[in-house]
Formats: sequence, C-alpha cells, structure tokens
Amino acid sequence: MIKFFRRIRQQLILENKTSKYLKYAIGEIVLVMVGILLALQINNWNEQKKSDIFELKMLKEIKNAIENDISYLQSILDYRIKIIDTGSIALAKMLKQDKIDSTKFNTYALSINLGYVFQYNNGAYEALKASGIDKVSNDSLRNKLIHFYDFVGPRTKQLIEYNSNDNLHQLLNDLKWQIFEYDVKSENDNAWIHPIRYKLDNYHDERFLRFLDLKGGEAFNGKRRIGNYIRDSKEVLALLDKELNQRTHDQIF
Repeated sequence: MIKFFRRIRQQLILENKTSKYLKYAIGEIVLVMVGILLALQINNWNEQKKSDIFELKMLKEIKNAIENDISYLQSILDYRIKIIDTGSIALAKMLKQDKIDSTKFNTYALSINLGYVFQYNNGAYEALKASGIDKVSNDSLRNKLIHFYDFVGPRTKQLIEYNSNDNLHQLLNDLKWQIFEYDVKSENDNAWIHPIRYKLDNYHDERFLRFLDLKGGEAFNGKRRIGNYIRDSKEVLALLDKELNQRTHDQIF
C-alpha cells in the first residue's frame, strides 16, 4: 500500500502536476489521520472491553463475598448470640424471682460461655480498589461500596471490639475460672478445656452477677451491631444485583 502511494506521488511530480499533487497530498494526510483515529478508537474500545470484563468479574466476586458474609453473620446471630441472649434472660429471670432450678440454672450458665467473632471478607473490594475504584462505572454503586467497606465494616468491627476489648476479655476469663469447674478433653493429640458445672454455693454471688451482666451486654451489642451490618450488606447486595442484571440485559440486546 505504501509503495502504491509513493508511485502515485512520483508520477505526479514527474508530470509536473503541482495542483493535483497538492490535492493528493492533502487527501493522503486526511487518510492517514483517519487511519490513526480509527486505530485509536479500536484500541480504546479494546481497553474499555477489558475494563468492563474486569469490573464485572470483581463485582461478582464482591457479591459472592457479601453473600457468604451474610450467611456467616446470620449464623452467629441465630446460634451463638441467640444462645447467650436467651441464657442471660432466663438466668436473670430466675434470679429476680429467686426460683432456682439447679439443673436449668447450670445449663443456662454454661451456655452463656459462648463467644463470637465479627469478621467480613473485603479481599475482592481491596483488589478492585488497588486497581482503581473508578473502574466501577455506576456512581451510586461505587459510592455505596466505598462507604460500606471503608466505613461501615471497620466502624462495626471497632464498635464490637470496643465493647469486647482485651480488658473485658481478661475480666470474663478471670470470672469464668472462679465461677465454673472445668474438664479437659483431648482428641487427635489436641487438648482443650471446657466448663462443666457452676461451682459457687451462692447463685447470687457477685462474681456471677457481674459475669451475667457482661455476657448480656455482649449479646445485646452483637445483636444490634451485626444486625445493622447485615441490613447494610443486603442494601449493597441489592445494588450489585441490579447492576449485574442490567449488564446482562445490555449484553443480550
């Protein structure tokens, strides 16, 4: 193609057709510019396509992570926190009415020894942020993700840990050793201890009342904080579903 254009230019010069040569030169320049612009457009289109594919991949991974987090945290609410909450309320009622069933008391007292850990998976979001959060083209979704992962998650964790700090954990552990008898279990070269019975003579012992109050507060705080986090998670999930469904619709049509 280049040789073809060169041959035309040489022929026009040899024939001394200056005006035609100038017209040809301008046309060739325009043609080259059109070619460059077309190449740039194709390159931009390819880059945009790669960006869209990456964005969709990360949004799907974030969606999957949030779904798993909701499932995990809901199980914490439905099992661990519910047991602590139910046990604390039942024990408080027994003590208030001063009608103690020793078997039930012991069962509830042992049940509130459960603990829970608040955690969430932000790996996919951090990967997306590292590559450029602006890759999320939907402004509302992008802002929601930033708020959810950079504020809501850390803030929830901070509030739960503040109400379950190291000093509180140490106090709870000290009280547990004073309140309960423990047994040692072992399996596959692993050993652990677990409480087996309430050992104090007085059901209204100050140490137990303090322990009961702390565990009740722990359950209340977890129920409220984790419940709010699950609610916010579902809001983000709804936006993700809407965006992914819209993208699927656009690809079809």
